[in-house]
Amino acid sequence: MKVLSVSQSFYPHAGGVSYYLLWLGRRLHELGHELTILHLRSLTAPAEEVVETLKVFGGFPGRRRPRRTISVRSMELGEARG
Repeated sequence: MKVLSVSQSFYPHAGGVSYYLLWLGRRLHELGHELTILHLRSLTAPAEEVVETLKVFGGFPGRRRPRRTISVRSMELGEARG
């Protein structure tokens, strides 16, 4: 199954939505599904990229830049703490 998620933000921007979508993408991939993410990108973010197994497309650049970013490794450590 192919799934499209539309979100205001995504990795590397820290926050619950970013963390959840990365987690969801991992789990869907394990089950043989594909998650594609469309989000508002910052002015410096690429319009298209692959994060782990997720296809990520940045729509129109947002006006505000996110306050902080987070690495995939930090998200993994957060997941381990649960």
